[in-house]
Parts: sequence; structure tokens; C-alpha cells
Amino acid sequence: MPVRRGHVAPQNTFIDTIIRKFEGQNRNFLIANARTQRCGVIYCNDGFCELTGYVRAAVMQRSCWCEFLYGPNTSRTAVEEMKNCLNTKVETQTEILFYKKDGTTFLCTVLVAPVKNEVNEVVMLILNFEDITHSSSNVRPTGNKWRVLRNTIQEYCCSRAVMDNQ
Repeated sequence: MPVRRGHVAPQNTFIDTIIRKFEGQNRNFLIANARTQRCGVIYCNDGFCELTGYVRAAVMQRSCWCEFLYGPNTSRTAVEEMKNCLNTKVETQTEILFYKKDGTTFLCTVLVAPVKNEVNEVVMLILNFEDITHSSSNVRPTGNKWRVLRNTIQEYCCSRAVMDNQ
């Protein structure tokens, strides 16, 4: 069985398939265990590490609230909005000012997508981070990116449910 760097959850094809799907889409993302208190990070990809300046070991098992990215100019309203959506495990998109490890800021859109199991329980959360600091108008990405992310997850979950029922 191949070793997956930065993967601290038990190996299972469900998580591995999600990772493979998103790795090929040039995304900056992490996956969190929605069944634990504060939703600990079970995987973060190279893109997330490059975006934030943190190494995997510094991110793994931390809360997916990403408090380590907050700084003095991070909006408390945006922080509460993000924590609320993560605690309630609902799909959402929020814009927030984060701080990299070196202290530089970046404006980021965070897309949160809950992943449900075959009995409709949220078991994981995928958080996709898009740096919009240098966007021409610093506006949120179009709904199309969010639909693609959500559809990718739903397609996999539906195909998995069909396979489990056979």
C-alpha cells in the first residue's frame, strides 16, 4: 500500500479518492474530520502549504478553523461566520483576511463543503482556499467554482453509495 504524506486518518478508499480528485484540480485544500470536536485536519495538500507557508506537520490535527492563520486585521465577524458554518457543517463560502507564517497577509475565499456518508451523516469537511489578494476587483469567485467543487463531491458520494448497495 502506498504511503501518503500528510495523511493522518486511517487509510480508506473514500478519503484517497477525494484527495486524488482534488489534487488534480490545482486546488489549495484541507480535509477535516467532522466527527471530532473542533474538526481536526486529517489532510492538507501541497497547495495549502505553499499558500500559507506552513509545513504539513504544523497543520495536521489542528482545528480546521485555522486559527493559526488569524492576525490583528482578521475580521472577527468573518471568523465567527467561518466557525459557525464549520460547527453546523453546512456548505458555505466566506471571504477572510489570513496571515501567512511569515506574517504577510492574503485575502482568501474559503469554500466549505461537507462530505456525507451513505446514511447522510457529515463525516468530513473539505475546505478549499483561494487567494484573491491580486484579483482585479477582490471579489468572491463566481458561483461556478463552488458548483464544480460541490458537484465533484456529490458525484463521488453518489457513485460510492451505489457501489455500497450492490
